[in-house]
Amino acid sequence: MRDAEGRGDCQSGLGVIVQGLPPALGGPTVRQDELDMIRGSPYEGEARRIAREAYAHADLKDSAVGSFLRTAIPYTARCRQIIHYEGRPTTRVYLVESGRIKCISSASDGRELLQAEFGAGEFFGVIEALNGTRAVATAVATETSVLRFVHKELFRTLVAEDSELALTLVQVLAQRLMSAYERHTDLAYEPIDRRILRTLSGLACRSDGALVVNRALSINELASMVAASRTRVSIAVQDLIRRGRLSRIEGKFVLLSEAHSA
Repeated sequence: MRDAEGRGDCQSGLGVIVQGLPPALGGPTVRQDELDMIRGSPYEGEARRIAREAYAHADLKDSAVGSFLRTAIPYTARCRQIIHYEGRPTTRVYLVESGRIKCISSASDGRELLQAEFGAGEFFGVIEALNGTRAVATAVATETSVLRFVHKELFRTLVAEDSELALTLVQVLAQRLMSAYERHTDLAYEPIDRRILRTLSGLACRSDGALVVNRALSINELASMVAASRTRVSIAVQDLIRRGRLSRIEGKFVLLSEAHSA
């Protein structure tokens, strides 16, 4: 399979949130491989809808990322298209205009670990471009996505010359670093059922008095998000359903009553 950069084995970028979107979300004893997994969610609850609408109506070329957009090249990624590959050099920084990109990496046992998802108004590939490192994850379009990109050399020039863009990126990176720290703390001390509810509430939107995750989510995906094994998550989900804290309709999770505040 050829990637977005025209090579058969090119590489990814694990990006950062822009446009003022909220930070990523974050029992008692967990395995080291669980502590090593960090998952960044692009939206938290109602902010998902708000962020999407704000992005759609904003004059982005006059925003903090305007210098990026004025020089960026449009690109459309098909559903399931690989944009970069884990462990390979990457040459571009992308901004998502619409659609969704997930960044995944492979565990030593062959499991696919979901590191982050990016939607409208979010960069990916920034860390690699600024740090000069190989990509830490494989970037895949989970639906047809409209992107804009600049080559990393130009991106570094833009950051050096545009203080507003640079400050925005510093704030975003600091936010994500704090989220990662909180995530590690949660993994060390928070029970698995609370981690599941917290993660799902961060992906959900309010509808008819309940919080609904408006896309189908497999147990494997959820396990990757909460940094736990599929078996542990499956058992915990079944228990939450029995306790009336959670339901699942056509693969979509619904948080009932006050489950999201657990």
